[in-house]
Amino acid sequence: MGQKDLTMRVFKHFQDSDHAKALTEGTVWLSTLEHCRRCEDRLRGDKAEGKITLGSGVIGGTLEDPSVARFASMAGFKLGRDVRVNFHNCFATRTMENAYLVSTALAPYSDEQLLMEFGRHCVQISDVDLFYHRVTKALERTIGLLKLGNRNHVTYSDPYFEGLAPAPGELGFVKSPSIFGPQNEFRFLWIVNDDHTYKDFGLHVPQVAELCKVVPTGSQD
Repeated sequence: MGQKDLTMRVFKHFQDSDHAKALTEGTVWLSTLEHCRRCEDRLRGDKAEGKITLGSGVIGGTLEDPSVARFASMAGFKLGRDVRVNFHNCFATRTMENAYLVSTALAPYSDEQLLMEFGRHCVQISDVDLFYHRVTKALERTIGLLKLGNRNHVTYSDPYFEGLAPAPGELGFVKSPSIFGPQNEFRFLWIVNDDHTYKDFGLHVPQVAELCKVVPTGSQD
């Protein structure tokens, strides 16, 4: 996460006051990436969740050409250095198959549409770094070693890019700006081993209780 302030606060909204209270008492609800893909709600569901796509455009040559090398790598093609290839408007999609998520916001919501969708009961998490590490340890105690974990701001960008353009962001942390941008999401994400069966569940992490408190909607105190 570079030099970003990991002691910053984030905010989690709930429809039910009991769910908000549960987080302040150390129960962390983990959703899944696949759940987000399948959700039919317009402000929550995202079929492109955990995916970025590179378009080749019209290119040709050997791996000496950076555009050819980049697309071949993204598509998983193993080419000899002297092999000449042509790509005509091909697409290579990198997909994060599944992961556990905790989605929060960088500021409490005041927009009425967001409050109606995500709830008026708001919990402040006072330190994202401590929260992440404590949840990670509890998750490892519950299901075993993790393959990957991270926490970061979501980048609101088109998940499609082409040629030598910069990638839109880190896989698992990219969402379309037109619908999801106002959510201003900060995300915690964990990937387990390949044969793990993901399901939404409440993880008992009493160590995070001291980091969480209910705050009025729109408050950053």
